Amino acid sequence: MGNYSAANSEGWLPPWPQWWDDETLAGLIPGPAARRHFAASSPRLPVAMFEEVHPPAPQWPGAPAAYLQLGEAYQDEATKARELGWPMAERLSHHLAPLTDPALVAGSLRQLLGQLLAQQGHPGAEDMGAGPGEPH
Repeated sequence: MGNYSAANSEGWLPPWPQWWDDETLAGLIPGPAARRHFAASSPRLPVAMFEEVHPPAPQWPGAPAAYLQLGEAYQDEATKARELGWPMAERLSHHLAPLTDPALVAGSLRQLLGQLLAQQGHPGAEDMGAGPGEPH
C-alpha cells in the first residue's frame, strides 16, 4: 500500500501533477504549455483505485503480448516480460513519455507490433518496424 496522506477526508487524492513540486514536474514535462494542458486534464483519483485488486484478464498471458519499458522503475515488469518470451523494447525515459516524446513511444510500439506480427507469420510484418521516412 502506498502513502496516501495527501488524500482528503473522503478518500480522494489531488490531481497527479500536484503530487510534485513545480521543478520536478518541469523536469518531467519541459514544455510549459504541455505541462499546463496535462495539469488541467488530470483528475482527482480515489485512494480505493490504488488498493483494488484486479482479477486476471482472460487468456492472459497466453495472448500475444510485448512490453515497452519506459523507466528503470519498471525493471521487475521488464524481467517478467523477458521470462515470458515477449518482444521487449527498452526506452529509458519516464512514464510520461507518451506525452513528452510521442514519436519515440509510437515508433517503439510500431516495432513491437511488427515483432508480434512476425512471430505469428503475418506477411509484411517486417514493414511495421520502419518509422516515418524510413524505407518499407
